[in-house]
Amino acid sequence: MKYQIVVAGVGGQGVLLTARILAEAAMDEGQMVWVGEVHGMAQRGGSVVATVRIGDVWGPLIKPGGADALVALELAEALRCREYLSPRSIVVVGTRRIPPVPVNVGQAKYPSTEEVLEALREVAENVVAVDAVSIARFAGMGKAENMVLLGVLAGVGVLPLRPESLLDAASRLLPPETLEANRRAFFAGMDEARRHLWRESGKGREDFPPAQTA
Repeated sequence: MKYQIVVAGVGGQGVLLTARILAEAAMDEGQMVWVGEVHGMAQRGGSVVATVRIGDVWGPLIKPGGADALVALELAEALRCREYLSPRSIVVVGTRRIPPVPVNVGQAKYPSTEEVLEALREVAENVVAVDAVSIARFAGMGKAENMVLLGVLAGVGVLPLRPESLLDAASRLLPPETLEANRRAFFAGMDEARRHLWRESGKGREDFPPAQTA
């Protein structure tokens, strides 16, 4: 078994923390795991990319087209990582927009949300777009957007890790005073995944199953 995840965003969004949670959850389940990090001006909102390889793997690098999943905390950063995708990939993307410096100074144009999602869908068949910041704020902490997206990834049923393992790893890595809000954000993400699967199934809203609870 081999499962490869790319986590992308900008500095301050918790990209590296998200990768560590995935890696520690994998280790807790007795799986081999490698983590790689590529980041530039992370403290100034620059691009940050982490790779997590689980299972029968040797080394942290993911080849173009090799990602089973992309978790993107920022919209344009998802587009930047499109080379890792293939039709079998699942993309979990937060719709938050953080314009980079070239956009802010008028040297580039930030693409629309639909342009980004369409470009992703041209490569990957399964794209789940989520307003992770709003969901995290409703859960009690806007900075928990990474936990929302982890919950979505866990909820769509493709990740070879148990949700409980992710929560256990998060409980060791997050400040104790934030744990409850992060748990709520995670379960809210799982519910968002279930809504996505329900919509894809074509079933009516009246048939939607009850929510997950923390």
